[in-house]
Amino acid sequence: MSDSPALTAVHARSTSGVLYIPTKTTDAQLVDLWLHGRSDHTQRAYCSDADRFFAFVGRPLATVTLGDVQAFADSLEGLAPSSRARTLAAVSRCSASASAPGTCE
Repeated sequence: MSDSPALTAVHARSTSGVLYIPTKTTDAQLVDLWLHGRSDHTQRAYCSDADRFFAFVGRPLATVTLGDVQAFADSLEGLAPSSRARTLAAVSRCSASASAPGTCE
């Protein structure tokens, strides 16, 4: 898994392709669940993207708004287009995964 100190290992049971997550799951746990099963390279890249996003917004994922994501996207202007696209895709997928209460697809 990631070397990031903010992330911890999490285990969950899957039913019909949807993970049912306790409502008090932390953002770090959600990111770990979202990264599960991806290649090491993808995990490192997406974890870095998530860390950058959380540092930018400075609050829990459940409270993040579309405006926050748009401001974050604007902050990435200096990145290469492919890096910016990957970062935004990762953040969007992670946010969408965490948006349904109690589930993470």
